[in-house]
Amino acid sequence: MTPIHGQHQLTVNTSADDVWLAMRDYGDLSWTEGIEEVVVEGEGVGMLRKVRIDGSSDWILERLTARDDEAKTFSYAIEGDGMSGFSNYQAHVRVEPAGDDCIIHWQCRAKAQDEAAETMQPMIQALAEGISGLFAAQFSKE
Repeated sequence: MTPIHGQHQLTVNTSADDVWLAMRDYGDLSWTEGIEEVVVEGEGVGMLRKVRIDGSSDWILERLTARDDEAKTFSYAIEGDGMSGFSNYQAHVRVEPAGDDCIIHWQCRAKAQDEAAETMQPMIQALAEGISGLFAAQFSKE
């Protein structure tokens, strides 16, 4: 298995407090696209977010592994083989104040089969960019 990683940061023209208020709600994926169903089990660190992608009968199991309201960070991991081509997927997200705006930092890592790592590396990078971009887009809606 070969480690792969993705990272992205972008500035949002909204305060860090407002962005964090939305981001800390781990069970809410209303801001994203392509999700058919979300089921949340539990609360706080350790809670499980079960996600079903449009057109799929399979569930992706995402466990909240850390959340720090003061630092405005959270981490989660996908359990099992929830994402095709990846295993041991983990993500860490941080909201950094930047005056009246903020910067969202999204980092993720996983492992890919050695022979697929070269193909999977740009995919995990695109995943980091896509997820953070979709999340940030909700703050630019009129």
